[in-house]
Amino acid sequence: MSGDDGLVGPTFGCIIGKQFELLKKGDRFFFTHRGSNLNGVGFQRDARKILVSRTMSAIICDNSNITKVPQNVFTLGSSTVDCSETAKIDESNVAELLKFAD
Repeated sequence: MSGDDGLVGPTFGCIIGKQFELLKKGDRFFFTHRGSNLNGVGFQRDARKILVSRTMSAIICDNSNITKVPQNVFTLGSSTVDCSETAKIDESNVAELLKFAD
């Protein structure tokens, strides 16, 4: 992370990034993990694709009554997107999410 990417300098940015990396690796139930050490709790590949496709915009749409939301809710002045166009978790894909890796 360079100093131009955020409000912290490169050293502190590196420390923050490393901390998030270690938190993810240390969480044995993190949704992108897979492998034999999970004892059947990991998501299958298609389920992980569904989860990764979700955005904060989509989550806000699903949990509020608004109809439009900034495409990138973390960027001031981001263009708006209609909530009907955001990636959903609904009856069309929830069955895939309930299948866990063996």
